[in-house]
Amino acid sequence: MGQKKEVDKKNVAIYCRVSTYEQGKGEFSSLKSQEDTLRHYCRSKGWTIYNVYTDTKTGTTLERNGLTLLLKDAEEGKFNIVAITKLDRISRSIKDFLELNEVFQTLNVDLVVTTQLIDTTSAQGRMQRNIILAFAEFERDLIADRTREKLYSQAQQGIWNGGFLRLGYDQGEKKLMVNEDEANLVRRIFKYYLEEPSAYKVATRLNKEGFKTKIRKNKKGIISGGGAFDGAHVARIIKSKFYIGKITFKGEEFQGLHQPIIDDDTFSQAQKEMGKNRANAMTTYDASELLLLGLTKCGFCGGFLTTSFGNSNTGERYYYYKCTKKLKFGSAKCEAGDIPADKLESLVEKIIVHIGEDSDFFNAVFKQISVNDDEEVKVLKSKLIDLKKNLVGIERQLNKLTDFVAQSIEDIPVKTIQDRLVLLSNEKTSVEEAVSATERDIEVISTYDISKERLQKRYSELSRIYVTLSIEKKRKLAKAMIAGIECFMKKKEAKGKLKFSFRGDGVVEMEWDKKENAETQISSFGTPWLRG
Repeated sequence: MGQKKEVDKKNVAIYCRVSTYEQGKGEFSSLKSQEDTLRHYCRSKGWTIYNVYTDTKTGTTLERNGLTLLLKDAEEGKFNIVAITKLDRISRSIKDFLELNEVFQTLNVDLVVTTQLIDTTSAQGRMQRNIILAFAEFERDLIADRTREKLYSQAQQGIWNGGFLRLGYDQGEKKLMVNEDEANLVRRIFKYYLEEPSAYKVATRLNKEGFKTKIRKNKKGIISGGGAFDGAHVARIIKSKFYIGKITFKGEEFQGLHQPIIDDDTFSQAQKEMGKNRANAMTTYDASELLLLGLTKCGFCGGFLTTSFGNSNTGERYYYYKCTKKLKFGSAKCEAGDIPADKLESLVEKIIVHIGEDSDFFNAVFKQISVNDDEEVKVLKSKLIDLKKNLVGIERQLNKLTDFVAQSIEDIPVKTIQDRLVLLSNEKTSVEEAVSATERDIEVISTYDISKERLQKRYSELSRIYVTLSIEKKRKLAKAMIAGIECFMKKKEAKGKLKFSFRGDGVVEMEWDKKENAETQISSFGTPWLRG
């Protein structure tokens, strides 16, 4: 009996929130008036108030000190009801609120909204909660639209819309003012780039000369910047039309009120050089026909390897795999050396053909395919159950919303309800399509019989057909067999180490000499790394 009495006892957590702007704005806006209202309500119900939690922060996120403490105490079972005056005191986002409400339900904590007569213990209360939240989010979207319109209007007038201050400018009383020291640095950046059109090399040159990025201080007093330049930072400066006095907003361009730092001719010349570099970058992938982009990583820093190239004395272009971190920040950040693409790819292609002909490897692959099929069917069936539950929930919401509209049409904005109905109808259609697609996937996987003999024949023919494959098919084959390659090759060293991670549970590490013949290095490449 004692335990039952403890369960039935109503301990209440009062939650109050206002933004700084809202303080004292209206009857239910100030913290004190919210608390007084909620205390009176709890007394009328005979409930015990455990604690009062307050926040003075905009409610667009759930990251608030008072709410965090409330959730911690809820997890410890210190109360079983949360009382608020209005739903938007907790959140104006449906997604955030539903996430929060799910936590309350898991902890057996009820939610009471005193001025909107909502109690989540009843189906009617849950429906009312969802509809009101829809209106709150709709209202916030309208505010966001008006904000965007204001920013667009300011851009049309040439007014800077805020954000991080650009290098070369300081905030004046009514508009941006040129910072001459920084402006000279911007001009130097453009000058260096026209002398040698490489953002990376410009950044390296600036860093050697001791220049730093712009130091900024936000409204909270937090300081950022003042570090080394990198290629991306330089490229952003070179591409920015802000430095010729332009303001851009949503793809449109307007004449700004701020004074230009770079003249139009200099800017135009820099863009031409950058255009040439982009054209080279775009053709590099196709022209080099690199096989392993996206598969190879630097073993020292973990960065992906990208493509780089050079030209021989005869004008022939040759390609490398290069660490992206080293490319961006220089040798000081990563000790990796460049890897000749033809040498690495030749080795990998020999390995692919070799393991394709290996019977132990084939048996391991076939076993993995069978296991994957069984597991995939389980996952798909679980997904199908969730989708059907979701579909039932959507249909229930549609029915309840329709009934609510019929009873309350004079009291609510018709357009808002129509939008909500369209949203739910579209969601229902999407879920129905997902259900059909998942059912088809289950049927295909369950009925598809893989012929081990036929598949083994394909693997045994790999060495013969490999040379006839296009680069796209070779890339797909490499990714089908290899999950990743880590390269441990230092600058100016011919020898290093490669670590291959194969699909399934296979890992092998091997010493590699870039100058040695690939055939020689894989002659003893067995399959002791196959596991399972």
